[in-house]
Amino acid sequence: MAQFSYIALDNGGREQRGLIDASDEREVAQQLRAQSLFMVAVHEGQAVDLPGARQKSLRYFLSFFSPRRYLPPSINDRSLFLRQTALMLKSGYTIVQALDASSQLTDRLRFSRTIHRMSDAIRRGASFSSAIAAEKRTFTSLEAKLIASAEQGGDLAPVLERLSDDLTRRREVRRQFLVSMIYPTILIFFGSGVLYYLVTSVIPKFAHFLAGRGKALPPLTQFLLDISDWFIVYGPTLISWLAIIIFSLLVAYTTVIGKRKIDRVMLNIPVFGKTALFSGMAQAGWTMGMLLRSGVTLLEALRMTGSVMNNQTLADDFDRSADQILSGRSLASAFNQTVFPMLMQHMAAVGERSGALEQVMEESGDFYRKELRARIATLTEWMVPAGVLLIGLPVGIVYYAFFTALLAVSGGR
Repeated sequence: MAQFSYIALDNGGREQRGLIDASDEREVAQQLRAQSLFMVAVHEGQAVDLPGARQKSLRYFLSFFSPRRYLPPSINDRSLFLRQTALMLKSGYTIVQALDASSQLTDRLRFSRTIHRMSDAIRRGASFSSAIAAEKRTFTSLEAKLIASAEQGGDLAPVLERLSDDLTRRREVRRQFLVSMIYPTILIFFGSGVLYYLVTSVIPKFAHFLAGRGKALPPLTQFLLDISDWFIVYGPTLISWLAIIIFSLLVAYTTVIGKRKIDRVMLNIPVFGKTALFSGMAQAGWTMGMLLRSGVTLLEALRMTGSVMNNQTLADDFDRSADQILSGRSLASAFNQTVFPMLMQHMAAVGERSGALEQVMEESGDFYRKELRARIATLTEWMVPAGVLLIGLPVGIVYYAFFTALLAVSGGR
């Protein structure tokens, strides 16, 4: 037996320090757990101040000045919370003990308060799923329903791990999709800025220089001068209308009808539409597989999968598929009435015939994630020459036009 010094948290989240006799650190954790304490750090010997304790205290103090502490919880925070809770439940903690410990482990103040409210609700007799469902700003209805199903089946920890994995995958898919959208957007704005500068600044200066020579200009040079004159006169009006249109689209996107129409148009945009569709199918495959594996019925799985879709068109198609299931049709037949890819329909048919629909859906999600990654890589490769054309071509045309104009004016003297 050896003596260990430890730092632990009690049920109220207060720090406890002391000495304990045990054969190893694992036994220390077991003894502390029996006392309803959550071990934070342990060190063999009688050192009162554990290695790094002062540094941890300093970091804890400085964390109060971090803006991140006061932000709402991110997907990563929720994923980490679910995985930590599952780990503690497997280690023998009660759900209240796990929540009290998790509230201390997060560095987000709002999230810590949310977990505290959930812990208090459970102490008053509420279930974990109802406590989750009450925090609508933090957790989704899908998470609450899955946890409710797990509570009834007695397998809460595995379901929490699946939810954590699903959030991690969802974050990765969203990140990949945003990467594919950000680069073209930057190119478009940068290219537009270059064109604006050429039309409103460079070309008028050349026009003023050439105007005093009294010579006829080449057609291309005159065409650029006419464009510059037109844009100087009508450009502010054009930019104003574009701003109004963009603002109107953003406002329309906040409505159900507007979001539905815009999302459908987005799915039909060349290149980018396929990227959005593959992103949605990757998320749908994982979500359906997770729901079916957790014991949720196919009808509920379709409804709940639709509720997590970012694209309203895909969400509506999942709802229509659920209605088709209610009318007695197969899943493959229901998917045939939607914008879903043909492969998704075939995979649904294979899953129904083999009786392993949840596995087939998960494999479909993995397939579309890999396809999404490949499309993003291809799109990024194409953006380089596209950027050169978008920015370099107008600049080249301007320089060529005025170089030929200078030659014409010089030769005419």
